[in-house]
Formats: sequence, C-alpha cells, structure tokens
Amino acid sequence: MYQDCAKNCEGKNLIVFADTSDIILHNKKNKIKDKTGLSRLSRNRHLTYSGLILHDNLVYDIDNSLILGNSHSAYVERKPISRAKKGKKQKRCVEPIEENETYKWLKGFDESKKLLHKAKHLTLVADREADIIELLDRLPDQKTGLVIRSFHNRTVLDESGNKRKLKEVLSSSGVKACIYRLKVTIEKREKQN
Repeated sequence: MYQDCAKNCEGKNLIVFADTSDIILHNKKNKIKDKTGLSRLSRNRHLTYSGLILHDNLVYDIDNSLILGNSHSAYVERKPISRAKKGKKQKRCVEPIEENETYKWLKGFDESKKLLHKAKHLTLVADREADIIELLDRLPDQKTGLVIRSFHNRTVLDESGNKRKLKEVLSSSGVKACIYRLKVTIEKREKQN
C-alpha cells in the first residue's frame, strides 16, 4: 500500500493530512473479556471505554485534485492508567517526546517524509494537537512545509526581530491568505491480477 502511494507521488506537490481516530468498542454487558491490544479511550461518569486509536496520514495531490493513498498508518497504544490517576500529570513536559503519545505526530510525518522523498514538495497539515515544538523544529526543510493550527501562544520574533507573543503578532498583521477549497476526486481503479 505505501509503496504504491510513493510511486504515485514522484515529482508531485503534495499535502499530507494527519489526524487520529478513536474506534470505540462499547462493552455494556462485559462481553469483551480479552482487552489485549485495546487502549483506554474517552471516559464518562459511568465508564472508561476501550478501543483502538488509529493515527493516519492521507496524501493529496494538489495539482490533480486526487487522493493518492496513505503514507503512514499506525495504531497508538495508550497506557491503561492515565498520568492524572497516578498523580503524574505534569511529567509529560519533561519526558522525551519519544515517550509521549504525541510522538505519533512526529513519527507519522517523519515516516511520510521518508516514503515520499521523491515528491517535489510536501505540505504537512495537522490540527492543534500537533502544535509540538519538536515537530516544528525537526520537520521543515527546503521541500517540506508545515501548516499546524496553533494551540500554544508561543514567544516569537516579529519582522523587526523583537520578541512578542504569537497571538499579538498575528492580530496586528494583515490578511496574508484566504480559504482555499480543495476539490477531491476519487478514481475507481480496476483490480490487477
């Protein structure tokens, strides 16, 4: 699957969209006895749900308006007991990124970059859960850009080189872009024997 995607992407301008999906398995009557391989998911006041966490990178060809496939997919394993219940909520700030669940963003995009190395240009797109300093530091290069929805009000340098907060800089600048609508075409391919 990945090699076909890589072959179809050579020399193209691509957007790689990443996101995570929770596949919740309701267990109202305790029918699921073996929870091996399942992760702890959302919780309400009655239950903690188990299921699968799928992190996926979808590749889109900008010039031809086509989805070309997946460049990376992985199930994320969450620890059975949360840090909050263990009284270690803030520990994630001092652990290496590789030991955090948020590493899925960096790993997924890094694997996509390796797979799609023959592409002309990559734009990696993610929501604010991916506003991680390691991702911003390690991934951009001459042919790789990032579009990450901001979560942290970071200190940045403005055009004059002064340190300011991100929200302040953005609110004082003019409009630099507008909404771009993507047309998605799904091509039906014949199965090869």
